[in-house]
Amino acid sequence: MDATRPVSFRGKYYDFEYVNPWPLPVQRPHPTIWIPSQGSSETIEWAASADRRYTYLQTLSPTPVLRRYMDLYKQECRKNGYEALPEQLGWSTPMYVAKTDEQAYAEAKPHFDAFMNRFFHLTPEMLLPPGYSSPRPSR
Repeated sequence: MDATRPVSFRGKYYDFEYVNPWPLPVQRPHPTIWIPSQGSSETIEWAASADRRYTYLQTLSPTPVLRRYMDLYKQECRKNGYEALPEQLGWSTPMYVAKTDEQAYAEAKPHFDAFMNRFFHLTPEMLLPPGYSSPRPSR
């Protein structure tokens, strides 16, 4: 059965020509919402607002940068009257696993280099187009 296409159902009491077998989320009202960011002040404030309390996900950042923005997110949560829970803090970082560290580095290096130096490289006008971020600096 293909879960993306309607199917027919013939039962003891009902016959349906089209049934959409689209799965619904198990969590109610929905799965945890994760907000990825590179540390913009607006994103941190928005995710930490008292009515959202979204999980903050710092992306592609070294540990000192990660610590700075996680601390800012925690401060923003406190300003909104609550403490950030550990499950509200996420870090997205590239990872590759092999039988040995040497094998992992050798196999992953060309792909990681291509991602960071070719695919992820954008001209300033593409990286931060007008209106993409506010004039207010990140903290």
